[in-house]
Amino acid sequence: MSASLSSADKNNSEVNTSYGEGKAEQQRVLMLTSGETVEHKGTIRIGLGPKPVNTGREPVSVTHFLSQYTPQFIEFSQVNASVPIMQLFVWMRVSILCMFFYGVYWSLTAAKYSLVSLPLTLPVLLALCFWFWHEQKDLAQESASVLPLRFHGQRQAVMLSRLKQFQPPKRPQVWDKDSTVALMFASYLLLGVGGVFLLSSLYRYFIEAKSIGLDEVLWCGLPLILGSFACYKFIKPWRVYWRQLKVYQAEHGKDEGEELVSVPWEQVRVEYQSSSLMNLWGGTSMQKLVFSAPIMADKAVEYNIAAVAIPVHSRDEAFSLYETIRQYMLTNGRSMSESALSKTKVNNDKSADSEHNADSEQGANSEQRAQPTYNREGYKRHLAKRWKQSPVMYVFWRLWYWLTLRYLAHVMLEYQHDVYPKKVRNRGDIKAWSVAIPESEWQTTSVELMALNDKLESLYAQGYSWESEAVQDLLAKQRNSKA
Repeated sequence: MSASLSSADKNNSEVNTSYGEGKAEQQRVLMLTSGETVEHKGTIRIGLGPKPVNTGREPVSVTHFLSQYTPQFIEFSQVNASVPIMQLFVWMRVSILCMFFYGVYWSLTAAKYSLVSLPLTLPVLLALCFWFWHEQKDLAQESASVLPLRFHGQRQAVMLSRLKQFQPPKRPQVWDKDSTVALMFASYLLLGVGGVFLLSSLYRYFIEAKSIGLDEVLWCGLPLILGSFACYKFIKPWRVYWRQLKVYQAEHGKDEGEELVSVPWEQVRVEYQSSSLMNLWGGTSMQKLVFSAPIMADKAVEYNIAAVAIPVHSRDEAFSLYETIRQYMLTNGRSMSESALSKTKVNNDKSADSEHNADSEQGANSEQRAQPTYNREGYKRHLAKRWKQSPVMYVFWRLWYWLTLRYLAHVMLEYQHDVYPKKVRNRGDIKAWSVAIPESEWQTTSVELMALNDKLESLYAQGYSWESEAVQDLLAKQRNSKA
């Protein structure tokens, strides 16, 4: 059933890869084939491709990342279209800003010494605004530059992406080093305390007409001098970053796009990966369905890798999503009713209208099926459904959505899902790759893979499953025949 790294090493090559968190970090990772199972650095990996084989699962997709499906291709976005997640994201940030804004307001309206605490509250508010602004800017740039994951049923190809040879400089990370964190807090505390003493001394001198002693000058000047030095050391990496970014944009422009890589479907490496991590609230499970391919790079690097991961909640969901894609590719995407997408429930939205669900079951027209719930129109349909359910409770729901900023979440998702990605989707190479091709040029599944899947389907019909010994033995024989 499972293969060790040593035995699997005979049939597979290791490549320089960077998927997961490591697009910038090269490491040696074993490439699996269909049926192999290994544990690598705490991550359980199950190979489903190349030569995508039938896993016997029901082809159903409930992922929030499925964004488009047409007769010629289906697309998975890198942006999660879950409205509750975006709602929580927006609400937390707005709440934090409101708290510190109230702190600044209190500093300005206090009865006595109204400006004394301003040096401790205003810098935090400005820093949070700067952080959130950069966060939204990064999301917008990522949505406008990162290529989506597309499966072209007529070409029998997958559109992956890899970083271009010249990349912009990396932005400094505040939390990467303890020294950076120490400098940040030291500069804040020293400048804040020095500012408080300075404002209080100025208040006594100008308002209360009291003299300023030497001790007050020292209490003001020493923290300000030390805090200015710490602040200079803290922002120095940022000054270097902005200077390098200006030089990069002058030489290569502001385009931070990725390079399109078209890989034949039967050559794509497909893996289910599962790992466990610990955080402040306990253990958490990270699971994903990974599509990757080793790509020849320049002479300096023997192999490079293009990889995209779709988050999933369980192994069964990963297998079912894989079957949805596999059967779509098997039918060349020629008919939505013939493909597995006729069973797909996009965005997993339980509040979808019954009329929309009926259209989805027919699967005759992608425009009828594509009723996104994340945008502003989806918000209006959701409100209409609440009104239809109960006019009395409708007032409560409208108040609740107003308090939890649901409409703002819909607006942000619409921009991240529909507005910003227009730039990358309008690229000439992506448009040329995504167009429908004449039926005479359609690619088909290889005879060898069809024969293997027929054997697997016969085993599934007898009651065996993917984990059964008979199925794994058949896949092992297939791997050994290619050794």
